[in-house]
Amino acid sequence: LKYLAAGKEIIFKNCTVGGVALTESHLTDAAGKTYTIESFGGEVENVTLTKDTVANSTVAVKGTFDGNDKILAVEQGTEAFYANSMLTFLNLKYDGAVINNVTLDGNNASWTNPADSESYGIRNINITAGGTYTIKNVKSVEATYPLHVSTTAPVTLYVSNSTMEGWLSYNSATTATFKNVKFTGNSTNGYARLRPYGTTVCENCNFEAGFIIDLKYLADGKTITFKNCKVGGAALTASHLTDAAGKTYTIE
Repeated sequence: LKYLAAGKEIIFKNCTVGGVALTESHLTDAAGKTYTIESFGGEVENVTLTKDTVANSTVAVKGTFDGNDKILAVEQGTEAFYANSMLTFLNLKYDGAVINNVTLDGNNASWTNPADSESYGIRNINITAGGTYTIKNVKSVEATYPLHVSTTAPVTLYVSNSTMEGWLSYNSATTATFKNVKFTGNSTNGYARLRPYGTTVCENCNFEAGFIIDLKYLADGKTITFKNCKVGGAALTASHLTDAAGKTYTIE
């Protein structure tokens, strides 16, 4: 865009580069120029946001997604998100994908599509394939599920220095580590629950008062370990756990 004249603008509508969605990172000499990218969705690879962005379809992340401390929000009202009565915002299906430095705004915990009058829940991050995934410095809010694992394939999940608002759940094939994570309830639908099926470690985590740590479905042979965690500002104890009888847990 080096020679785009003052007062002139370039607009990109549903464009791709090498088969993936065009983003600001594909533009050169764009500083001080006027440009608009009207869509953000599909597959993105090694992308860095340069401004707050609205996604108009599910975003499949390959490589590193660096939010650059910006907001990525769901644009409601498009069928491109719908699947099994749920709306998937970020789809993690490529092994090694990293989500970093972004606020993910589900733009309401659930909503009704005027086209079919159906109600849909929102998953800000949905892992749909086996692999290792890293989520750091992420604030995931205004969704039914800030983080969900829907695949039955083995998943290794690392979440650090982040805020998760709502209901988190993942199956017994998932091994999850949460470090310096704040767990809060969703003010729209009241969801406030961690329900692990697989082995989990929570280290230096803070759970909002009233947040439910639900061990009901922690699978046989799986464990959950709490290291220096707090609930409502007080040290986490066994009294903060629900359905923990017969489950294997450690509070260090």
